[in-house]
Amino acid sequence: MVNVFPNGFAVDAKCVRDVVDRVIKQHGVTGNYEVNVNFVTEQEMSRLHDKKPHEVLSFPLDQETGPDGVTRLGDIVVLGTLPPDKRDHWIAHACLHLLGIHHE
Repeated sequence: MVNVFPNGFAVDAKCVRDVVDRVIKQHGVTGNYEVNVNFVTEQEMSRLHDKKPHEVLSFPLDQETGPDGVTRLGDIVVLGTLPPDKRDHWIAHACLHLLGIHHE
């Protein structure tokens, strides 16, 4: 399950869910999972990350399946003003971080 919280931004929730689902399944996650995707302002993003402005942040969880059979992968926070093509790219990037896949 992908929970999308637009917080007042014009967001195509189905598109966001499709991006997350595609990336998660491409990397071997099977069964029920949960990811939360929150859209925020630049000010909110700055409060969450004090170094430099980011397009997206990810907050991974332990990836263990809970007693209810759901694997909670974590939260993604997206800058709400991104255009859809960039937004989708950064959401996919954040999904990789939730799965423990990082870059140099």
